[in-house]
This record gives sequence, structure tokens and C-alpha cells, in this order.
Amino acid sequence: MKHYLEIVETDLKYPIVFFDHSFDEHKQMQAHWHAEIEIVYVVSGSMETYIDGTKKIVFAGELVIINSTSLHYFVYLEPTHIYTFQLSTQIFYEFNLPTDVQFEMKKQLYQNNWLDDFIHYPEIIKTNDLCKHIQMYQLYNKLIQDCQCAKTSSKLQSKGVIQEILLEIDQHYAQDLTLESLAEKFHFHPNSLSRLFKQKTHLTFHQYLQKVRLNHAYYDLMHTDLTILEIALNHGFKNLKSFEKLFKEIYHEQPFVYRKRLRNA
Repeated sequence: MKHYLEIVETDLKYPIVFFDHSFDEHKQMQAHWHAEIEIVYVVSGSMETYIDGTKKIVFAGELVIINSTSLHYFVYLEPTHIYTFQLSTQIFYEFNLPTDVQFEMKKQLYQNNWLDDFIHYPEIIKTNDLCKHIQMYQLYNKLIQDCQCAKTSSKLQSKGVIQEILLEIDQHYAQDLTLESLAEKFHFHPNSLSRLFKQKTHLTFHQYLQKVRLNHAYYDLMHTDLTILEIALNHGFKNLKSFEKLFKEIYHEQPFVYRKRLRNA
């Protein structure tokens, strides 16, 4: 089965991306992985989860945790409504928390209203920005306090190298980042790192770096009044032409036209 790397946009202020989705019966997502920890709460329906090759059926009222860089996909067994939380692992580095741990949902946590913060999350985050910020960090606290299960095995530690490299890229993507500089920092030969990167992400280093740059640039395009040139240079593109070329490849319009069309919609 083919799989792909999903790039998720988060930041330290709001380190969780939340989705409220409904899926039809027999719908199957493509196998994928990402650096973020993913938590899925099944509001109604049921689904088969496949996480690093392990199959499990999750029913309404249950929650499943997908650890960082775990390959996973779901098959929905009936019309199913889910809440998905994608938690940035950058928090663990920012606050010097252990990064060599895994998380799992434990049966005893279904008691004593432990799930309430997940169940009522959509209503809580609508109140104001402060409540949204606090609620996100409360979910991290619940995960760290109640769901840690074990330190990583040697196999998972090899995943951790890729996770650290992806984090390094995300933190320094706007700089003149090169494969050679990453290889030196993480003690690889450039050719070895190039092969490992392609094996784990199914993208070349340059393709991944450009995707990260484009994701960050897109946010500024839609949420700020910066000029297109300022956005391009702020996010690591060497010139306006290289940004416009990549943007058009993905969004099929020049960034100025795209911004104007959506803002006038």
C-alpha cells in the first residue's frame, strides 16, 4: 500500500489542529504518517484502525492515540463522525519534556469523565482565544500525565531521528537550509540522509522543505497584508519567481490572484 507524509501547520500558541469530520460507510483513507501525535475520538459509528500494522476496531465513545511518525489509516465500518486532534511534538522540545516515550489510551481512563475535555472541545474553543489556548495545553497535560506507556524501542528510536530532522526543518525552514548542513548536524553522509529521507517521507529533502515553506507562506498570504515579495522572502524562498512558480503548481493560480479571489468571495 502506498503511503505519504502529511504536513500539519501548528505553532506554539495554538499547537493543536482540530478537525470535526463525518465519513460514509466503507470509506478508507490513504495510509499516511506525520510528525504530530494524533488523537481520534469517535463521536458516533465505528472504524477499523491500522496503526503500524496493528488492526483494532474503535467504537462510538472510544478514543485512539496515534504516536508521532506511526503509519496509519482507517476504514469506516458505518457512517462515522469523529473528532481528530493533531498535537505538535514541538511542545516536548520547547519545554524540555521527554521525547522518547509513546502514548496509549488505557481502559481505566474511560471512567470519571476523563474524556470530557475531548468531547466538549468544539464548544470550549469557540469561547475566546485564551480559553482555546488553555484548553490545548490541558490536553497535552492529560496525555503526558495519564497516557505514557513506555520508552521507545530501537525501531522507534530510528523513527525519532527522522522526527528530530523534520522538527529541525520546521524550526529553520526560512533560513538557507541544505541537505549537507542537516547531514553534518545529525551525523549522516549527505547521500545516506537523502536515501533515508526519501524512504521515510516519499519526498526528496528539497521537495519537503519547499512544502513546509509553502504551508507557512500560505498562512501569511491569507491572514496578513504583507506583499507577495515579503511573504516569499520571509519564508525562505530566494526570490519572488520561485515562490510564484511553486504556488501555481499547487494552487493553479498566482498567489496575488488567489488571495484577491478568496478575499472577494
